[in-house]
Amino acid sequence: MSNLEDELGKIRELLRAGALTEREFQQAKATLLQGDVPADCSLGSVTEEQLAQVRLAIELERIDREWQAEQERYYVDYSVEGEDTRQEPPNAIGTVCVSLAGLGSIGLGIWLLAEHGHLLPFCIFGILGIGLPTWFAVKYFRYKRGLRRYQRQREELHAKMTGGGRASRCT
Repeated sequence: MSNLEDELGKIRELLRAGALTEREFQQAKATLLQGDVPADCSLGSVTEEQLAQVRLAIELERIDREWQAEQERYYVDYSVEGEDTRQEPPNAIGTVCVSLAGLGSIGLGIWLLAEHGHLLPFCIFGILGIGLPTWFAVKYFRYKRGLRRYQRQREELHAKMTGGGRASRCT
């Protein structure tokens, strides 16, 4: 049995054991069958490196998918009445604008209380003026923290994919 057949057998066994998904198996098999083996290297050492690269690429795709799903949890709607809603990641300018609108809302509530003695509008405008900007700010800071974590994970994986072992493909 050739080294290629041995390696194909190894990845088939990983598939059967559940260590690889069908898609991962197909990617690893395609990598093995490419046959871009330098003449001075054994097939086994290159195959291990290729499998490691495939696993890193799959991990990178997983991180990207997870971030896509996670960031949608932080989306906010900055549209005004009459516009179509547009969900988008929170941003600093939008958060500041909502905070300023919140301060204006509190001011309006205070004015209604002082001028007309209406306590209910004061409470409503106060809750809106404090609660809405707080909600936007929390979403903004959580989004930024998640984005930094995602970028750090992606950079680490990318460094593994491009770093070390590329100059000499034989070990």
